[in-house]
Amino acid sequence: MPLVLSFRNGAQGKRLDLGTLTFNTSTGTWTTIATSPTAGLAVTRLPLGVALTATLTSSAMDLSIAPAQVDANRPGPAFIDPTAIIDPNVGSLGRGCSIGAGASIGAGAVVGPYAVIAENAQVGPSVLIGEAASIGAGSVLGTDSIVDSSVVLGSTCSLGAETIIRASANLGSNCAVNSNAIIGEQCVLRSNCVVDVGANLERDVQLGGSVTIGPGLEIAQGATVSGPSTVTESIVTCYLANGVIENRSLPTSSWPSFLTGSAAAVQQDSGCGGSGGNAQSSVSTPPADPNNPPPGYNQLGNDVGNDIAPPSGGGTGQPYGPGYQCGWFAEQLRHKLEDLGYDTSFTTVYKRNTNHRWYKLWSPKWVDGHAVTDVHWSNGSTTWIEAQFAGSAGVGFPKLDGNGDGKVTHYDHGSGDDTTDGELRVEVYDNRAQADAAGNVIPGN
Repeated sequence: MPLVLSFRNGAQGKRLDLGTLTFNTSTGTWTTIATSPTAGLAVTRLPLGVALTATLTSSAMDLSIAPAQVDANRPGPAFIDPTAIIDPNVGSLGRGCSIGAGASIGAGAVVGPYAVIAENAQVGPSVLIGEAASIGAGSVLGTDSIVDSSVVLGSTCSLGAETIIRASANLGSNCAVNSNAIIGEQCVLRSNCVVDVGANLERDVQLGGSVTIGPGLEIAQGATVSGPSTVTESIVTCYLANGVIENRSLPTSSWPSFLTGSAAAVQQDSGCGGSGGNAQSSVSTPPADPNNPPPGYNQLGNDVGNDIAPPSGGGTGQPYGPGYQCGWFAEQLRHKLEDLGYDTSFTTVYKRNTNHRWYKLWSPKWVDGHAVTDVHWSNGSTTWIEAQFAGSAGVGFPKLDGNGDGKVTHYDHGSGDDTTDGELRVEVYDNRAQADAAGNVIPGN
């Protein structure tokens, strides 16, 4: 058989024509790359050839070549066990990654550089695994799940469809993260933890062994939950007026009253709107027209005054800060106007994030969570007030008619997860306590 050997290193190439050779005997094992430990060359669309099992050196050609699985500079995986199953339509296998015995990689999956897929792990279709991530033996990653860079999954973990594990999180063995749940950066979950459907753990959350997080719950940044235990209420970060910062569980009925001087503002990231049950949609007319105001409208600015708004808004009230954010100002102004005889309520406003793509990986669904004070008039119209502005400056300031139809559509007494007016989600409550009880806890911006 004719045999020609070609070698290339960058722009330099070498070619050795050995002419017609007859093989009488041979030692070792000859195989195609597709069925060898270097099968990564096949799935990365490189030409098929023979696979080396030992380093070859030629002094005549001044050339030395080594098996691909021990060559750290090759473009594809460092190692793929011959028993691993790689779908021919895999997305890509990164430089230096390793895939163990009996593992499977589904169609469209992407394995990042230097990631390690241990034996018998199952990576489903369209899964994204980041750089230097480690997937434990026997773990199962559901369709469209995302494992970010430097994540460590222990053995026999399971990820449901469309779950997200953010960078540098560490999950112990036998953890289950169900569909659409999110585990934040640097979270640590000890063995046998369960995070149910749609739950969201913000960064640096620490779960002890055998902790279960209920469906749809929000767990605030830095929260610690000892195990074994079951969490059935969201945990949020509470900033007390005395400067103390605490993580507390909802509902908020046992929290300090806003009228006692122990006021609390709550900080929570994306998705803080909870389930409001059968929320109703209703329509209000725009804020009262100054050219045809209802009785009492012209006095409203004077009654708002300047004692609630912070100095940054022209007032003499508390400076805006961790203990005094928009929810606090809106509720204080609502109480003041209610005591003066106005029909008041408390409104929360969120804006849909136009960059919300790839499920929830790159950005939150809602941004600019905010609270304002409402006054309802006898003619059925409503005036919304920015409580952080003094006097009449904040009256009618919030522009809540997002779609420009002359009306403001909103949820009544319940928290939803969709827009109500243009790109806005407007929710009206009797007071802040009712909003808190519905899971709609406003951090302020």
